[in-house]
Amino acid sequence: ALGKNTISEIADATGLSRENATTYLKTLEILDLIERVTPVTEPEAKRGLYRIRDSFFRFWFGFVRSNKRQLELGLEKNVWNGIKDEFNGYLGRVFEEICSEFLVEMAKRNLLPIRVERIGRWWRKETEIDLLGLEKRGKRALAVEAKWTDLDYQEAKRLLSELTIKAQQIHDVKECIVGVVAKKVENKEKIRDEGFIAIDLQDMEDQSRL
Repeated sequence: ALGKNTISEIADATGLSRENATTYLKTLEILDLIERVTPVTEPEAKRGLYRIRDSFFRFWFGFVRSNKRQLELGLEKNVWNGIKDEFNGYLGRVFEEICSEFLVEMAKRNLLPIRVERIGRWWRKETEIDLLGLEKRGKRALAVEAKWTDLDYQEAKRLLSELTIKAQQIHDVKECIVGVVAKKVENKEKIRDEGFIAIDLQDMEDQSRL
């Protein structure tokens, strides 16, 4: 919940050996409390990141448990002032999961420009892509940046430009369509006309009514 996602980080934070940390993590996986995440292009990768599956558990251990005494004393405002920046980051991760679910639903309805077979996070060394959908047969991909913020046209185009560069590092992909998902995207129709994907909360709401 505090952002320690690798075996080494978890072992160092808990004071456990790597072997003991691995044993406990496997038990938590069996209990379905955590999950091991690998790059979507490498589902069988030996190295992965661990995260708590349930958003409420992440919220509890990230913000409530560590501030339990202050909250019991009625110091909610002081706690909030201390965590609000981190909380926005937490919401960003939750939004990323919502975006993933939304893209999966769009894939089921054949509303994406490619036939997505797998979708998930992707990273390689220092490069990360929030959501990457893969169409294995056609060797095409859909790369999406999820941002829990309002994007003006220039910000959206900058993200799309950076994402295009990142996508060039994905192996065995001949064509990659890039897009952004945010709270609100300015001039999203113009962005779509330029060949990109642009989705915001209004689009999600509209699709949920269909």
